[in-house]
Amino acid sequence: MENINLQILVKRPLSLISGVLALLLILHEVIQIASGELYQRSLHFVDGTTLIELGFLALLGLFTLRDQSDLQAVSSILVAGLSFIFIYEAIYKWSFYLTPFRFPMPPAELREFIIQTGIAATILTGFANNFFSLKKWTLV
Repeated sequence: MENINLQILVKRPLSLISGVLALLLILHEVIQIASGELYQRSLHFVDGTTLIELGFLALLGLFTLRDQSDLQAVSSILVAGLSFIFIYEAIYKWSFYLTPFRFPMPPAELREFIIQTGIAATILTGFANNFFSLKKWTLV
């Protein structure tokens, strides 16, 4: 058992640190939500469930990319996490301004929407490098 733990530390230190941080993030947010703090003031009122989803996304990414190098796996989950946040923000902005209300989007909001959409598209690099794929359970 001790050899396995030391091998993980030596062979995949970035993945180990990322996985531990993802678990700590999930645990922290579950405790925060259970105590009645759904929104994180220090993060400009980010929903705590979004942070839990990011933690699970990181753990799933580390598991899925375990056959890749340590740096590839960690950098890919960071890109996927960033894309997830900006996809979420772009969909929110799109749904508020464009459908079904059709409010005119102010220029500053339009600029942010375009930037968010561009950053959200970085997830496509994971698909282009065959790190990610769509499966039956992806659509559930």
